[in-house]
Amino acid sequence: MALADVACAQDDVDFHADGSITGYESSNDVVLAMERGEVHGQSSSLQYWAFSRPGWLEEGRLVHLLYVGPRSPLAEPDVPYLRDLASTDHERTMIDFIEIGSNLGWPLFAPPDVPAARVAVLRAAFSSLMTDTAFAMAVEDTLGARLNPSVGEEMTEFVDRALNTPHETVSEVKAILGLDG
Repeated sequence: MALADVACAQDDVDFHADGSITGYESSNDVVLAMERGEVHGQSSSLQYWAFSRPGWLEEGRLVHLLYVGPRSPLAEPDVPYLRDLASTDHERTMIDFIEIGSNLGWPLFAPPDVPAARVAVLRAAFSSLMTDTAFAMAVEDTLGARLNPSVGEEMTEFVDRALNTPHETVSEVKAILGLDG
């Protein structure tokens, strides 16, 4: 199935690529509108739902249509990931571009020209923190979210891939998502 077909599969649903709904100023406003029955959904990360409305996940009040981005321990097993629907290299290239933000998550960056040895120390410290059980438990207890980190070279790969996305791919994705106008 082509990505354009996936994007248009539900002709009775008005998808907004940027997650916005005209008349609502923020994601929180849309969630409140969902609670009032004014709208029937939005695109948000599983971590967002785990933090903002954990009961909705626990009670099955959310119907997950599709996941975008890295695998999540919170994911429902029968819901596909966008990447799983790709059947050609061209579609996978477009998905790579679409998933850049999801793969970056909440990135931490150092300024340019930091010596390589210092970058290595920072990366090692961060990697160590991400495997610290007490830290992971504190994050889960505080935020209701599980760590699912990307580290060091993996992050560099995401950024390099984003910066090297062919213009034609960017243009095609923008057209599919309705962002070319």
